[in-house]
Amino acid sequence: MRLFAALLLFVPSVASAETRISAAEALRRAKAVAPELRVAREREGIAHADVGIAGVYPNPTVAAGSSTQAARLGVTLSVPLVVFGQRGASIAASRADLETVKVDSEVTWADVRAATARAFVALWVAQERAAARKEELAISRGGSTRSSRRV
Repeated sequence: MRLFAALLLFVPSVASAETRISAAEALRRAKAVAPELRVAREREGIAHADVGIAGVYPNPTVAAGSSTQAARLGVTLSVPLVVFGQRGASIAASRADLETVKVDSEVTWADVRAATARAFVALWVAQERAAARKEELAISRGGSTRSSRRV
């Protein structure tokens, strides 16, 4: 995750040395492309679909058979009856699972935000160091040209 966030923030600044990125822009990019968030969003979609599936009544089954010894044909019809609040309990359990998945998604987003913030600070420090080194180089070059003029 750290590598992903660092690459997310660093790659645009490599293209042109003067490009700066804000913390808000870094968070926006992380929210758009973080694989962990994509997985969390898909899990939310699956949990939401499970809520709808939990309320569906079970299908009846039909079985037929014959005997080779006697001329008999047997047919069985099974219709499951959802009684004693089974359907409601199933729906409630699915809704609770959906809420749990939503909380997990929020935790994932918090993790991505934290990793992005760490990567942003590391990028900011690196950019400031680079700027200081450029300035140091310019001062050093300026000093060497002045000293060569005196000699």
